[in-house]
Amino acid sequence: RNFWEALQMYWFVHIGVITELNTWDSFNPGRLDQHLYPFYKKGLEKGMLTQEKAKELLECFWIKFNNQPAPPKVGVTLAESETYTDFANINNGGLKVDGSDGVNDLTYLILDVIDEMRLLQPSTNIQLSKKSPDRFLKRAGEIIRKGWGQPSVFNAEEVIEEMLRQGKSLKDARCGGTSGCVETGAFGKESYILTGYFNLVKVLEITLNNGIDPQTG
Repeated sequence: RNFWEALQMYWFVHIGVITELNTWDSFNPGRLDQHLYPFYKKGLEKGMLTQEKAKELLECFWIKFNNQPAPPKVGVTLAESETYTDFANINNGGLKVDGSDGVNDLTYLILDVIDEMRLLQPSTNIQLSKKSPDRFLKRAGEIIRKGWGQPSVFNAEEVIEEMLRQGKSLKDARCGGTSGCVETGAFGKESYILTGYFNLVKVLEITLNNGIDPQTG
Protein backbone atom coordinates (compact mmCIF):
# COMPACT_ATOMS: atom_id res chain seq x y z
CA ARG A 1 0.00 0.00 0.00
CA ASN A 2 2.91 2.37 0.57
CA PHE A 3 6.68 2.68 0.21
CA TRP A 4 7.46 1.39 3.70
CA GLU A 5 5.25 -1.69 3.31
CA ALA A 6 6.64 -2.41 -0.16
CA LEU A 7 10.18 -2.31 1.19
CA GLN A 8 9.17 -4.48 4.15
CA MET A 9 7.63 -7.02 1.77
CA TYR A 10 10.89 -7.14 -0.15
CA TRP A 11 12.71 -8.01 3.06
CA PHE A 12 10.18 -10.66 4.15
CA VAL A 13 10.45 -12.39 0.76
CA HIS A 14 14.24 -12.23 0.92
CA ILE A 15 14.34 -13.73 4.41
CA GLY A 16 11.88 -16.46 3.41
CA VAL A 17 13.91 -17.53 0.40
CA ILE A 18 17.35 -17.44 2.00
CA THR A 19 16.05 -19.38 5.01
CA GLU A 20 15.07 -22.23 2.70
CA LEU A 21 17.95 -21.98 0.23
CA ASN A 22 21.67 -21.40 0.25
CA THR A 23 22.01 -17.62 0.18
CA TRP A 24 25.19 -17.91 -1.83
CA ASP A 25 22.86 -18.41 -4.79
CA SER A 26 22.41 -14.65 -5.10
CA PHE A 27 18.70 -14.17 -4.54
CA ASN A 28 18.24 -10.42 -4.76
CA PRO A 29 15.71 -7.60 -5.22
CA GLY A 30 16.74 -6.94 -8.80
CA ARG A 31 15.38 -3.67 -10.22
CA LEU A 32 14.70 -2.03 -6.89
CA ASP A 33 14.34 1.50 -8.28
CA GLN A 34 11.79 0.34 -10.87
CA HIS A 35 9.73 -1.75 -8.48
CA LEU A 36 9.55 0.80 -5.67
CA TYR A 37 9.15 3.96 -7.74
CA PRO A 38 5.30 3.87 -7.98
CA PHE A 39 5.09 3.66 -4.17
CA TYR A 40 7.70 6.40 -3.77
CA LYS A 41 5.95 8.72 -6.23
CA LYS A 42 2.52 8.10 -4.70
CA GLY A 43 3.82 8.73 -1.19
CA LEU A 44 5.38 12.05 -2.16
CA GLU A 45 2.29 13.21 -4.06
CA LYS A 46 -0.07 12.39 -1.18
CA GLY A 47 2.20 13.87 1.47
CA MET A 48 2.61 10.51 3.22
CA LEU A 49 6.33 10.30 2.49
CA THR A 50 9.30 12.63 2.28
CA GLN A 51 12.56 12.11 0.45
CA GLU A 52 14.37 12.12 3.79
CA LYS A 53 12.09 9.41 5.21
CA ALA A 54 12.44 7.27 2.09
CA LYS A 55 16.22 7.56 2.33
CA GLU A 56 16.15 6.54 5.99
CA LEU A 57 14.04 3.47 5.19
CA LEU A 58 16.40 2.48 2.37
CA GLU A 59 19.38 2.85 4.68
CA CYS A 60 17.67 0.56 7.21
CA PHE A 61 17.11 -1.89 4.35
CA TRP A 62 20.84 -1.76 3.53
CA ILE A 63 21.72 -2.43 7.18
CA LYS A 64 19.38 -5.44 7.23
CA PHE A 65 21.20 -6.90 4.23
CA ASN A 66 24.60 -6.25 5.76
CA ASN A 67 23.61 -7.90 9.06
CA GLN A 68 22.28 -11.05 7.36
CA PRO A 69 25.21 -13.47 6.92
CA ALA A 70 25.06 -16.46 4.64
CA PRO A 71 25.02 -19.87 6.37
CA PRO A 72 28.27 -21.87 6.67
CA LYS A 73 29.18 -23.28 3.29
CA VAL A 74 29.68 -26.95 2.52
CA GLY A 75 30.63 -29.02 -0.51
CA VAL A 76 31.08 -27.21 -3.79
CA THR A 77 30.11 -23.83 -2.36
CA LEU A 78 32.86 -24.10 0.26
CA ALA A 79 35.36 -25.09 -2.41
CA GLU A 80 34.46 -22.10 -4.56
CA SER A 81 33.97 -19.42 -1.92
CA GLU A 82 34.48 -19.05 1.81
CA THR A 83 32.79 -15.65 2.01
CA TYR A 84 29.65 -15.07 4.04
CA THR A 85 27.69 -12.58 2.01
CA ASP A 86 24.35 -13.01 0.26
CA PHE A 87 25.80 -11.94 -3.10
CA ALA A 88 22.64 -9.92 -3.60
CA ASN A 89 23.18 -7.39 -6.40
CA ILE A 90 20.71 -4.52 -6.61
CA ASN A 91 20.27 -3.19 -10.15
CA ASN A 92 19.70 0.50 -10.88
CA GLY A 93 18.79 2.27 -14.11
CA GLY A 94 18.66 0.26 -17.32
CA LEU A 95 15.58 0.20 -19.53
CA LYS A 96 11.85 -0.12 -18.94
CA VAL A 97 9.72 -2.79 -20.60
CA ASP A 98 8.84 -0.37 -23.43
CA GLY A 99 12.52 0.30 -24.11
CA SER A 100 12.58 3.79 -22.60
CA ASP A 101 15.11 4.99 -20.02
CA GLY A 102 14.58 3.35 -16.63
CA VAL A 103 16.32 5.99 -14.49
CA ASN A 104 14.01 7.87 -12.12
CA ASP A 105 14.20 10.04 -9.00
CA LEU A 106 14.40 6.98 -6.76
CA THR A 107 17.42 5.76 -8.73
CA TYR A 108 19.35 8.84 -7.63
CA LEU A 109 18.17 8.46 -4.04
CA ILE A 110 19.45 4.87 -4.03
CA LEU A 111 22.80 6.10 -5.37
CA ASP A 112 22.93 8.56 -2.46
CA VAL A 113 22.27 5.67 -0.06
CA ILE A 114 25.04 3.61 -1.67
CA ASP A 115 27.43 6.54 -1.34
CA GLU A 116 26.57 7.19 2.29
CA MET A 117 26.31 3.63 3.64
CA ARG A 118 29.40 2.02 2.02
CA LEU A 119 28.52 -1.45 3.31
CA LEU A 120 29.83 -4.81 2.17
CA GLN A 121 26.37 -5.89 1.14
CA PRO A 122 24.07 -5.61 -0.66
CA SER A 123 26.21 -5.31 -3.76
CA THR A 124 24.96 -2.73 -6.25
CA ASN A 125 25.35 -1.95 -9.92
CA ILE A 126 24.16 0.49 -12.53
CA GLN A 127 22.69 -0.70 -15.81
CA LEU A 128 23.98 1.84 -18.30
CA SER A 129 22.20 2.18 -21.64
CA LYS A 130 22.41 4.52 -24.62
CA LYS A 131 19.34 6.26 -23.21
CA SER A 132 20.74 6.81 -19.71
CA PRO A 133 21.08 10.52 -18.84
CA ASP A 134 24.56 11.96 -18.36
CA ARG A 135 23.62 12.91 -14.81
CA PHE A 136 23.14 9.21 -13.96
CA LEU A 137 26.59 8.24 -15.23
CA LYS A 138 28.22 11.24 -13.56
CA ARG A 139 26.63 10.52 -10.16
CA ALA A 140 27.68 6.87 -10.30
CA GLY A 141 31.17 7.92 -11.35
CA GLU A 142 31.43 10.23 -8.33
CA ILE A 143 30.81 7.22 -6.09
CA ILE A 144 33.03 4.79 -7.99
CA ARG A 145 36.05 7.12 -7.93
CA LYS A 146 36.07 6.94 -4.11
CA GLY A 147 37.53 3.47 -4.54
CA TRP A 148 35.48 1.17 -2.33
CA GLY A 149 34.20 -1.01 -5.16
CA GLN A 150 30.57 -0.04 -5.72
CA PRO A 151 28.53 0.32 -7.80
CA SER A 152 29.73 -1.91 -10.63
CA VAL A 153 28.78 -0.96 -14.20
CA PHE A 154 26.96 -3.10 -16.77
CA ASN A 155 25.97 -2.41 -20.37
CA ALA A 156 22.16 -2.70 -20.29
CA GLU A 157 21.85 -3.40 -24.02
CA GLU A 158 24.40 -6.21 -23.83
CA VAL A 159 22.71 -7.74 -20.79
CA ILE A 160 19.40 -7.73 -22.68
CA GLU A 161 21.06 -9.19 -25.79
CA GLU A 162 22.56 -12.00 -23.73
CA MET A 163 19.14 -12.96 -22.38
CA LEU A 164 17.61 -12.82 -25.85
CA ARG A 165 20.29 -15.27 -27.01
CA GLN A 166 19.19 -17.54 -24.17
CA GLY A 167 15.67 -17.56 -25.63
CA LYS A 168 13.99 -15.09 -23.31
CA SER A 169 11.36 -12.66 -24.56
CA LEU A 170 12.25 -9.01 -25.05
CA LYS A 171 9.88 -8.06 -22.24
CA ASP A 172 11.46 -10.47 -19.76
CA ALA A 173 14.96 -9.45 -20.85
CA ARG A 174 14.25 -5.77 -20.26
CA CYS A 175 12.81 -6.56 -16.83
CA GLY A 176 15.90 -8.56 -15.93
CA GLY A 177 19.47 -7.67 -15.17
CA THR A 178 22.49 -9.06 -13.34
CA SER A 179 22.82 -10.90 -10.05
CA GLY A 180 25.58 -12.38 -7.95
CA CYS A 181 28.84 -11.48 -9.66
CA VAL A 182 28.00 -11.15 -13.36
CA GLU A 183 25.17 -13.65 -13.96
CA THR A 184 22.27 -12.45 -16.10
CA GLY A 185 18.66 -13.37 -15.47
CA ALA A 186 15.02 -12.42 -15.98
CA PHE A 187 14.01 -11.38 -12.48
CA GLY A 188 10.90 -13.11 -11.21
CA LYS A 189 10.92 -15.61 -14.09
CA GLU A 190 13.80 -17.94 -13.28
CA SER A 191 16.10 -19.00 -10.47
CA TYR A 192 19.78 -19.88 -10.23
CA ILE A 193 19.92 -22.47 -7.44
CA LEU A 194 22.79 -24.77 -6.52
CA THR A 195 21.21 -26.73 -3.69
CA GLY A 196 18.61 -26.60 -0.96
CA TYR A 197 20.00 -26.36 2.57
CA PHE A 198 16.88 -26.31 4.72
CA ASN A 199 13.36 -26.46 3.31
CA LEU A 200 11.41 -24.52 5.93
CA VAL A 201 8.27 -24.42 3.79
CA LYS A 202 8.24 -28.23 3.56
CA VAL A 203 8.45 -28.45 7.36
CA LEU A 204 5.42 -26.16 7.61
CA GLU A 205 3.52 -28.20 5.02
CA ILE A 206 4.17 -31.46 6.89
CA THR A 207 3.19 -29.83 10.19
CA LEU A 208 -0.10 -28.61 8.75
CA ASN A 209 -0.81 -32.15 7.53
CA ASN A 210 -0.34 -33.88 10.90
CA GLY A 211 3.20 -35.01 10.18
CA ILE A 212 2.43 -36.48 6.75
CA ASP A 213 4.02 -35.28 3.53
CA PRO A 214 1.07 -34.81 1.13
CA GLN A 215 3.41 -35.40 -1.82
CA THR A 216 4.66 -38.81 -0.73
CA GLY A 217 2.24 -39.94 1.98
